[in-house]
Amino acid sequence: MRQILRLVRFLLPEHLPWKANELDQRCIELKNLLSSVIDTAIEDGYHDFYCGMARGTDIYAAEILVEKKKSNKDIMIH
Repeated sequence: MRQILRLVRFLLPEHLPWKANELDQRCIELKNLLSSVIDTAIEDGYHDFYCGMARGTDIYAAEILVEKKKSNKDIMIH
């Protein structure tokens, strides 16, 4: 049975301190943290990831997963 993990609760850009500025250092740090958490989840056997497609953190996580899927075909993004 495949394990399923929900990683993030969505936050819209207007609720983030940097708004939509993805070049802000805090945004870059958040994306790096999300990538690290996703890596840990994959190492722990999680391969199914769900994205609500909301602007902000949902999309950040989905973009990271799309990149990771290029080298790991077991990753499923729903």
